[in-house]
Amino acid sequence: MKKLLILLCFLLTGCALKHHQLGEAIQAPALTEEAFVAADGRNHAVTTWAPEGEPWAVMIALHGFNDYRLAFEKPGRYFSRNGVLVLAYDQRGFGEDARAGYWAKKEALKSDLEAILALARDSYPGVPLFVLGESMGGAVALYTLAGKKEAADGLILVAPAVWGWRPVNIIYKPALWLTAHLMPGKKFSGKNLGLEPTDNSDVLEAMSEDPYIIKKTRIDALYGLSRIMKHGMKAAPEIEIPTFLITGDKDDLVPVKMSRRLWDKLPAGLKTRETYNSGYHLLLRDCQAEVVWRDILYFAAKESGRKIEISGESQPVCQSSSSSE
Repeated sequence: MKKLLILLCFLLTGCALKHHQLGEAIQAPALTEEAFVAADGRNHAVTTWAPEGEPWAVMIALHGFNDYRLAFEKPGRYFSRNGVLVLAYDQRGFGEDARAGYWAKKEALKSDLEAILALARDSYPGVPLFVLGESMGGAVALYTLAGKKEAADGLILVAPAVWGWRPVNIIYKPALWLTAHLMPGKKFSGKNLGLEPTDNSDVLEAMSEDPYIIKKTRIDALYGLSRIMKHGMKAAPEIEIPTFLITGDKDDLVPVKMSRRLWDKLPAGLKTRETYNSGYHLLLRDCQAEVVWRDILYFAAKESGRKIEISGESQPVCQSSSSSE
């Protein structure tokens, strides 16, 4: 037994997790419409959708796991047409990041969002500031905003990827930990899992052809994801700003019981919830996405003390490809 433990320690030492950390601060963070430079000099690609004239709200958008900033292309244009400035950036380890595919420490993800929020406050003083987190982005937002009432004026969680270890199969946690440490570079595609992230076949095809969408995931990145999901759930009771939780009944990536658990943990009096019967995980890109976009706009307007009018009825952005529709 002793020899086995020594061998295991040797293996773990030789196969360390490839997580990149927040570097030493060498400059003041800087933000433009096309780039965010963090305090450690790390460059992040940024896309901004700006309205004509001054925005009545600013929204910082955080993409999901293996995704990147252009996940918000269509909703970003929609929000900007209705007076909201949307800024989306590639989080560390994703999109056009120099180390795409490698997980970043949660402290680095948090530091980046904190810096961008502070810069946005300075750039648009007096304008309500919101954070929109999709999937993993929701977990990062929860972890970052816990206990920070002044950082933003509202939080929008779209199918947030939150998961506590307690409800998970007792074998899963140690198995993931061991695999991540023994084979950190092993990759999985997830092709045969039978998951249906959206009913929009055009989106799925575009994602499959997009070189900035990560198709094969390192196991140590999955381990990192599980950690931020846990910390996102843990942070929920400490959120001190109005929060809009958006989920879909057909989401097979984040279990319904996890969304319910998150809802129960969010502080009473500050939370609003909407569940879409025909909604999948990628609610902002589903065929019925415009309904979700409108609801997000109305939430932001309400929390901004503003009345808005959106002309016309919500129209499907595509014909659902789901056989169950």
